[in-house]
Parts: sequence; structure tokens; C-alpha cells
Amino acid sequence: MTGTETPKRHVRALRTRREFILQAGALGVASISDACQAVPASSLTPTPYPVPTYLPTMMPSDTFTDWGWPLPYAQVSAKSVQWLKNRGWWPLVVGHQPFWSGANAVNAVLEFDKLFAVRGLDVVFLSFQDATATVQGFASSRLQVCTLNSSLVAQLIQSGAPVAVVAIVTPNLEAATVVPNASHLQSLSQLKGSASAIGIVPNSLADTYLIVSAAVNGLTVGQDFYLKALILKEEATLPATVSAVVPQEPVVSEITEQLHTGRRIDVVFPYIFSHGNLVIRRELIESAPDVVQALVDSYVEGILFVRLQPRSATALLAKRPDLRGYSPSFLLAQTQSYNNLYKPTFLFPFVDFWSIEDASVTTALAAAHQLAAPLDVPTWQRFIIPTFAQNSFARLGWRLPNRPPWIPKDWTGSVGRPPYPEYPNVSNMRQPQPWPESGDLTRPWKFAGTTYNP
Repeated sequence: MTGTETPKRHVRALRTRREFILQAGALGVASISDACQAVPASSLTPTPYPVPTYLPTMMPSDTFTDWGWPLPYAQVSAKSVQWLKNRGWWPLVVGHQPFWSGANAVNAVLEFDKLFAVRGLDVVFLSFQDATATVQGFASSRLQVCTLNSSLVAQLIQSGAPVAVVAIVTPNLEAATVVPNASHLQSLSQLKGSASAIGIVPNSLADTYLIVSAAVNGLTVGQDFYLKALILKEEATLPATVSAVVPQEPVVSEITEQLHTGRRIDVVFPYIFSHGNLVIRRELIESAPDVVQALVDSYVEGILFVRLQPRSATALLAKRPDLRGYSPSFLLAQTQSYNNLYKPTFLFPFVDFWSIEDASVTTALAAAHQLAAPLDVPTWQRFIIPTFAQNSFARLGWRLPNRPPWIPKDWTGSVGRPPYPEYPNVSNMRQPQPWPESGDLTRPWKFAGTTYNP
């Protein structure tokens, strides 16, 4: 493969396990969920894990794909492939959620452009609309990789599941409280003493936002208002049985900007740094770290591909049956908003930042009886593993930043103590952050035919 080629799409014969996985996906979430074991009972003393010391062999490269990945591709070892086969994890199974803006475009590129295959990995993608089914699939080891919000990662940690966070997915994805246009509600605080029903997808990122927002606004779930479980498609219809719905993107924009049937009265940004976590099973780190490196490298490359070719990525995304109701222009706007506004270093799992943020969130969830108990900062620090993203950055020649790209030098907020002062996000950014800037690189890096120097 040359530095300007897109990995070729090709069809391979399906092996027995692949056929089973894809058939389970075609039967729907309930089928795979029923096949999974239940998540074990909660344990409040999660097993600590040592930080991996894996360091791949890498040589600086002056040859890159058009979208900036250095060539040649590092290959997964035959030993690791055999280990995966012995575990029954060949192909690897990646669980993803098509209704998750930003991450869905990257997953489409990874799946259809075979960025795992060029590294020697055989991978299949399994689509989930139900977060609980995703957790059950991961806990039972039927999924080895997936994207989960922090409340679900906390549940896995408390259950003793061998989970590790290796990258951050779509930070500051919008979630919002949305009401019909004719509603009298103008702010979340008006729910005080209302006994209103609020529609929510349980265990979703938006669910987490609502719990934290309610606490900051002095509201009590189950007293001032109560939650009514909905599915995503129901949220988009603004059913008359609820006073408001609390979706995440793309459903927020579907209601407010495509259907024009509702409006926002509250948004996520002051309350939590909403995000997904790219999680992998811990056994992979311990026994096949080069597989984990290939997974993270592929994810970083997928982000770069979307950055260079958002229209191509959107065309791949539009192939997903669940998203065919959205126009190409709508999907493109979502892809650009949640992939290309921040510097690509947004994916780095800053341990100090995210352990404080997620500890704060789980404290609020536990206080609202939505989680068995909070997880403190040291616990989160044991499960956020930055090693593989560090290696990816080293391969690219990117300097490791000291904070996330949405936190300005003069920001006056304190992580873990909402409400947060304004910071760059999709609601206030009018153009992408410059990349790369002076100080972002450690050696020359080539993107879209231009060589950038440190």
C-alpha cells in the first residue's frame, strides 16, 4: 500500500464464528442480550491493575497516507493472533452504537475501509441501540471492544469486570433537555415541585447529564420530577406522555433542527464533560498488548481519515440502515461537528482530568441512587490507561499535550466542580481549532499533501 491509497474494500469468506456474530446482530439487540450472561453483582473493591509498560518498536517515518498515518503499518504478531484464536476471540468483536454522533463516523471508516485489517486484525462490528445489552455483551466477553459512557464503565468496574479505558470518544457530545415548541417550560429549574415525567433512555450519556444537572439546579429525581424510560425513536417523537425528553446527538438536532418540533431548555455543557470511553478487555493488555496498540492506532487513524475526508466518511456512515432516515447534509454536519472542531488530541485519556471528572459524576449518580456507590479518583486512575495513546502519538510525531484542547489556558473553572464556566464546544465554536500549531509536533508530519514541521 502506498502513502496515498485508501485501504481496499474487499469481501472475504465468512467463517463460522463470524456468521454467528453477524446473524446475532441481524436478529436485533434482544437476541444478543439474551445470549449474554448477566453482569455480576456489584463489588465496591475493584481489583487494581498495574499500568502496562508495553513499548512498541517504531522508527520515524517520512511516508504517510493522505490523512497523516505513518507507513508502513505495524503488524500484530503471529503469537498474539494465535492467542486470540485460542480464546475464541477471532475475529475480535467491536460493539458500537449507530446513534452516537462522531463515534459512528469513525466506526464506519474503521469497518468499511478495513483499517484493522491492514494491521493484521480480523474484526467484526456489532450494532447496539441498548446500552444495557452492550454492557452485558462486554461483561460476558462476547464483546472485546466497545464505546461506553462513564456511568456504564463504573458499573463494570464495580462488578469486577476486566475493563480498561484506552481513549476518549467524542468529548462534549451534546445532550439536552428538549420540550415541544408550545411548552411553557423555559428552564430546568421550572421542574421544581412539578411532578413532571421526563423521557430518558436509561443508562445513556444523556441520563447521566440529567442527574448531574438536576443536582446542580437543586432538583430531586423522584420528587420534583420522575423519569420515564423511552427508546431513542420514541424520544424523537416528543410523546405526549412526558413533559420533556433528554436525548443526545444526533437526536437533539433531529428534533430541534431537522423536524423543528422542539427546543432546548437546558444543555449538557455547564454540568459534565460528556464523553464516551473506548474500552477494551483487560486480558488484551496483559496477554496481547500489540493488539491493543493496533486497536488504538486504528482508532486514531480513523479520526484522521474523517478529518481529511468528512464527506467520504459520511457516505460510509449513510450505509448504516438505522441512519437512513437522516439526510446526507444532516449526517455531514454531525460528522464535522463531532470529529473536526477540536484538535485530534481530544482522544487522549488524560488520567488526572478524567479521573476527577468521572469521580464527580459517579458521586452525583450514587447520591441519586442511580449507581451502587461512587468511585473515587484513585479508583478511576487505575482503570484509565494512557500508554497506548501515548505510543500512537509517538508514532505520529505529536507532542503529548498537558490538557484537553477544549480547556483554555485562562479557563477559570475547576474540573469536578460544576457548573462550569464557558469553554469551547459545538454550541459556541464557529470554526475548527488550528492544527497543528507551533509546539504540537516533535518531528515533521504530513497531512493532505502538506508537511508540517515542529
